[in-house]
Amino acid sequence: MKTKRQHNSFDHLRWVVLLLSVAVVLPTVCLLWFMQQAVRNERLAMLQKLKDIYQNRLEKAAAEKLGYEQLNFWTSALVAGDGFLVYDADGAMTFPVTDVEDADVDYGVFVLAHELEFGRNDPNRALDEYRRIAIIPQINDITKITAEIGCARCLRKLNRLDQAMSELMAAVSKYDESDIIVRVYKCRARIMLLDLLYQTDNKNLLQQLSLTYDEVLDGMATDDDFATLGRLPHVNRYLPTSLQVFVLNRWLEYATGIKDEPLIARKYKLTQRLIGQLEISLRVAPFYPQLSVSDFQKGIFRLATSEPLYGVLHHIKGHHSSMMIFTQEYVTQCLSEYIKEVEALPSFCRIYNEKDDFVAGSMIADRKPFFTAPLGSVYFPDWTVELYVDDSAFDDAAGKQIALYTWTCILVIALILVTGVIATQTLGRQIRLNRLKNDFIATVTHELKTPLASTRVLVDTLLDGKYKDQQLVFEYLQLMSRENARLSRLIDNFLSFSRMERNKQAFDFQPVSPAAIIEDAVDVVKTKFSNNHCKFDLNIAEHLPEITADHDALVTVLVNLLDNACKYTPDTDKQIALKSWVQDSRLYIQVSDNGPGMSRRTQRRIFDRFYQADQTLSRPSQGCGLGLSIVKFIVDAHQGDISVESKPGQGSRFTVTLPIRTTE
Repeated sequence: MKTKRQHNSFDHLRWVVLLLSVAVVLPTVCLLWFMQQAVRNERLAMLQKLKDIYQNRLEKAAAEKLGYEQLNFWTSALVAGDGFLVYDADGAMTFPVTDVEDADVDYGVFVLAHELEFGRNDPNRALDEYRRIAIIPQINDITKITAEIGCARCLRKLNRLDQAMSELMAAVSKYDESDIIVRVYKCRARIMLLDLLYQTDNKNLLQQLSLTYDEVLDGMATDDDFATLGRLPHVNRYLPTSLQVFVLNRWLEYATGIKDEPLIARKYKLTQRLIGQLEISLRVAPFYPQLSVSDFQKGIFRLATSEPLYGVLHHIKGHHSSMMIFTQEYVTQCLSEYIKEVEALPSFCRIYNEKDDFVAGSMIADRKPFFTAPLGSVYFPDWTVELYVDDSAFDDAAGKQIALYTWTCILVIALILVTGVIATQTLGRQIRLNRLKNDFIATVTHELKTPLASTRVLVDTLLDGKYKDQQLVFEYLQLMSRENARLSRLIDNFLSFSRMERNKQAFDFQPVSPAAIIEDAVDVVKTKFSNNHCKFDLNIAEHLPEITADHDALVTVLVNLLDNACKYTPDTDKQIALKSWVQDSRLYIQVSDNGPGMSRRTQRRIFDRFYQADQTLSRPSQGCGLGLSIVKFIVDAHQGDISVESKPGQGSRFTVTLPIRTTE
């Protein structure tokens, strides 16, 4: 059940909350709402202005950086592109060449030669057999070059390398190159020749490397081919592209040591790029073996390959067609000037292809685009650009007006809060003073009334002569003496509290003996302990060092602690102990009892002024809640510390810690 005091505190708190709600919270909330609406309207206006500005910038960037002059994919495609496919007038792919018709070689004439070379490991007789085959009038050129390659192979096994190289040089120079199969076999002979020249460090290596390079390039589409598409006499003259890649890779190996030679230097760099183009062309070719008129569209499109590649189709009516292939890095490079132009304003952009795949731009995570628009170029149909406005730019655009609203709101809210805080503090201080005054009056009235009423009853009894003998008179006088002592201690506590509040409590610090202080305190309470049948245990360590303190003040501390221990322990079994010892250059004095103990909440407030665990006026123990606050004040003045250890039902233990006097 709540006490009247608690009800009054609740009423005061309710009025404080109501005052804060009406005077502070409500105006603040209204002001914040109005500011939010003003800022929102200002942002919407700035948002529309920025959209118009950036839309114009996108259109300008597309016209200047993505026009025909800037993206001339058609005339420089082979130089700039990363791969290419070529188709005939019917849409059939003619480059890269993935296979050729099987060679018309008379393998029957090579049975004995192969048996001698590989089966019997007799290169001398095999060489004679290959030479016999090479001069047979009836055999075709493919069979003859095959026999000559066999001769060179046997000469190599016989370590007659010069003759082997001469044989191969003759083979690669005397046959007609109009037959694609012959050219394939000549490439094989050239690889063997280069290997022998490289192995022997022959001076002809440089010349043969250049001739091999020209031979391979003559078997593929070139810049001139694209300039004259539709007028090539023999599209099927191209070498198999896989063979070209193989030959060019071997060519790079042989040319590495002499790549600084003028005849090789330019070809070396071109070969490195060309190999990459051919490899990409081979990877794309299976996805687009045939083209129809409906496949052609303007601009760049994403290929159906797993890797991010892009294509451009070029068609000449009635003639050949081509597809230029570009890596995403190349497309990103082509878009870099456009992106740079767009991001000249404080913004970021992301470009997506027609399949909504990210292609180029800034990596913006977890943000919504400012707006999305078509890329605006005929070369990028169905491509889109997402624009992300830098927050700082948007804030700068709307910042001045928003700053005015914000600072006005802050100043008004600050004024409201300061006024509310001052009013709340004033009201709270007044409530605390009123409550303290009421509590003090009620406590003092109760504490003074009890001993005065008891003394008055005893005096009236003696004056009326209502006693039987002198023993009863003596007992009444003893009771009156105890009540007067109690009244004196109460008044002393009030006076000490008054001096403490006015900071006029003066202490006489002198070197004193802790044992003397303890003994004087025990003498004060021993009569009370005896009358209350208290079991008192005193344990003072020997040879306690002197401390610098006010003797009487510390006696007051111990008397208050001992008096409280006696007051709050049960009358049937009072057990109180006082113990003192020295540890770590500190003096410890401990008072313990077997009383009801205290909760944690009570322990936290036990040293507050006027605080009592039982705040009802009908409590069994006397006191006004000043004793322990005076104790703490005195201990703090001595640069000491006081602590309490207690659990409900297990008694309490108060420990005073004081510094030991040091000798200089």
